Amino acid sequence: MPNIDEFDMHGQWANPNTIECTDCIYRDVETIKLDGKEIPIGATRCFCDMYPEGVEMKPTGITLRGEHCEFFEREE
Repeated sequence: MPNIDEFDMHGQWANPNTIECTDCIYRDVETIKLDGKEIPIGATRCFCDMYPEGVEMKPTGITLRGEHCEFFEREE
């Protein structure tokens, strides 16, 4: 059995400062306040109005690499 200490494991999650979902009209609008700043956590989720939960997740290129989403529409 392999020793878990031999593996280089790390987590990865969406950054609300680099993904276009933060400004999209289809995003989940939930936010949290942390150290006096409002952080748009809903935009970092794998689901939105165009990728409904339980149906289809956003492609990882959008959430993790900041790629353009074909459904993106900037909120005015």
